[in-house]
Amino acid sequence: MTTKSAAAEPFPLQPSAMLRAGVEGFLRAPVALLLGGVITFGVSMATFLPFRDRINDNPGAPELVLIFVGFVLAGTASYFWHSYALDAARGNDIDLAKPFRTLERLPAQLVASFWFWAGLLIGIPMMLIPALIVLVFYAFYGYVVVDRPELGGLKALGTSVRLGFGRRIALFAIAALALMLNFIIPGMAFMIEVTAVAVPLWLALLVVTTSITMVGGAALYDVLNEELRDG
Repeated sequence: MTTKSAAAEPFPLQPSAMLRAGVEGFLRAPVALLLGGVITFGVSMATFLPFRDRINDNPGAPELVLIFVGFVLAGTASYFWHSYALDAARGNDIDLAKPFRTLERLPAQLVASFWFWAGLLIGIPMMLIPALIVLVFYAFYGYVVVDRPELGGLKALGTSVRLGFGRRIALFAIAALALMLNFIIPGMAFMIEVTAVAVPLWLALLVVTTSITMVGGAALYDVLNEELRDG
């Protein structure tokens, strides 16, 4: 009876509850979450920065491939961030070494990240709607890879799709709010004045807001996963 009542709710977890869970989780484990963010963004920048002039000046097919590879590698590196976010959302003791002891899961994360970013980047030129649809369907793959070690990358993507069944509109709204928190708000702060000080401050703010979003997403994942098991 409880399951049916919960399923009738338009939002499986209210955005305010997700934000609260994200903030509380971040305050509970700031070092781990910032480390996860630095690893993820560090891999991305290490891929892009050596080729930034080529990407900016002559964005042809090779440059587009570089962009794609950078996002896929960053998505793979986010395995550590997803692991810390799940533990923070669940109130577990944070063990910084934990994801480093399960590196055999990285191939599954790589496969899932490849198809996630392939869909996302193909959808971006098409007025963002297909990209948001990909995000809504596959947003939970990183949590699934961490939480379900028996699943491969493709099955992690499939499980992410099943987690959002019947909740696409609500998840679409949550995704839009997350994009606003992580890119529009920090982006507006960055646009006020572009200086040598503003850029690292903007990056620091971005890591904090995305860490909060990661923990909020982990809390949402747990709610949806519980419903999926009950169903």
